[in-house]
Amino acid sequence: MDDATFQNVRDLLAGRGKAVKEDPAEHRVHLRTTNPIESTFATVRHRTKVTKGRGSRAAGLAMAFKLIESDQARRRAVNAPHLVALVRAGATFKNGRLLERPHEQGSLNRWPGRRGRMMIDKIAWIHLNEGKILSTRSRGKDVYYIPGGKREPGETNLDTLTREIDEELAITILPDTAIHLGTFHAQAHGHADGVSVQMTCYTAQHHGTPTPASEIEEVIWLTYADRHRVSPVDQIIFDHLHQTGQLH
Repeated sequence: MDDATFQNVRDLLAGRGKAVKEDPAEHRVHLRTTNPIESTFATVRHRTKVTKGRGSRAAGLAMAFKLIESDQARRRAVNAPHLVALVRAGATFKNGRLLERPHEQGSLNRWPGRRGRMMIDKIAWIHLNEGKILSTRSRGKDVYYIPGGKREPGETNLDTLTREIDEELAITILPDTAIHLGTFHAQAHGHADGVSVQMTCYTAQHHGTPTPASEIEEVIWLTYADRHRVSPVDQIIFDHLHQTGQLH
């Protein structure tokens, strides 16, 4: 390998390492193990060898399209699919997590492409039972919130979920059972205009009985009729659950 080729390879590897560092930690397994070109067309290449050629150009294109379409159904979905939209929107990541600002104990993020608006990054646990949703009220507050809280430095979504629910409700979330329900945005309750909150919601199984802990004073089951008693982002979540028939 000559010096120029070596330099090109080194630059390529350096760029690949940089890409891994600047993408969500949940996506790193895909970046490190998946070649988007080879993986996609491997099945096409193998079938072409079996059929000993692709035939005409039109036949080859049709065969490639149908093989890729069929293979797509067998592929595993990307980890943390809710983060894909943030990556495409230009959200800044550092060491695998959203780049945070030193406001509100590191919980506020400035999002590129949103005119410098400040956003609070929160993770929430959606626990439903017989058409009701588990909610909490903090000591000295008159508004109810879905259990969860703000991410701490270095945490993944599931790290935050398990820690916050243990702190607030004294129960153990089973991370392997967590399913992303949706990500919702609204004006942050109790904050200045322009400060919004992003609530990434999960359902998950748990061990233990939810009991008020830490700053939580009350644990309560709410219905859709209680929508006016919850924060703005929770109201949006209530609407979604009601529209999908999960909250009565």
